[in-house]
Amino acid sequence: MKRHKNQLKNKEEFNSIMKNTKTSSNNMIKQLMILYNMIMVIYSAVISFSTMWAVYNLGYGLGCAELPDPNDKRTDIFVWIGYFFYVSKIVELLDTVFFLWRGKVDQVTFLHVFHHATMPPSIWWGVKYAPGKFNNHCFL
Repeated sequence: MKRHKNQLKNKEEFNSIMKNTKTSSNNMIKQLMILYNMIMVIYSAVISFSTMWAVYNLGYGLGCAELPDPNDKRTDIFVWIGYFFYVSKIVELLDTVFFLWRGKVDQVTFLHVFHHATMPPSIWWGVKYAPGKFNNHCFL
């Protein structure tokens, strides 16, 4: 119980500090968030369309398919797409920074922290140890 009270006290202190700095930097943070979100939408669209292009041009369908030949250099595109997806998960850690800059500590929930803490290592593991295979279920 004491630990919970300390955490609540720290949140209140953080919120009071952020309220004092809100007026001067609120507009800058809003513009930065808009730019960040636009860049992430474009980046995610490029990853999505690259994946669809590769799947279509390599002759894969939506149904069951054989595993690709590991010696086929054409399937290396899936490894590159996996690395780009991994980079996007690292960059998306900025979501938490934006929450804190805006003073929205209540939006930093356990689920949010858990998601952003586990996605980069799980994507890295998939790209490192199972590259180029149909392991895209880990992206869900």
